Amino acid sequence: MIDRAVKACLKALKNGNKLMFIGNGGSCSQAEHLACEFVGSGMPALALTNASIITAIANDNSFSDVFSEQVSALAKSGDILFALSTSGQSENIINGALAAHDRDCMVITLTGRHTPLAAIADIKIEFDGDTQEIQEQTIKSGHDIWRQTLAGMA
Repeated sequence: MIDRAVKACLKALKNGNKLMFIGNGGSCSQAEHLACEFVGSGMPALALTNASIITAIANDNSFSDVFSEQVSALAKSGDILFALSTSGQSENIINGALAAHDRDCMVITLTGRHTPLAAIADIKIEFDGDTQEIQEQTIKSGHDIWRQTLAGMA
């Protein structure tokens, strides 16, 4: 699945699209970290994790909308949303992924096995293990996708 994710990223980036990353808690930190790797290498990416935006949407609407509202405002057809969730059950992550589909974006998930989030992914990267093991595999896989995408853009 890593190879499929890399091919999708290369296609999107070469077509002028961007990568977006979402996650809660530890996955939020990983989303920011991975977006940083891409941006620091000259590729358009962003983590939808700005605290002011998230708290405004949560206050004005609902916490379940914090990512879907941002995706609806920022995504364009051909973009890719990376949805990171250890449990794969977070309503706000699932709603973000559904909003990405509504905007004709590809959704790549990094999550535990057989989760509701993985079920709606275009490319699902699933991991076995407890929370710590899933999070370790998530960041390693994210780095693998970044390194291989960077090599393909050269």
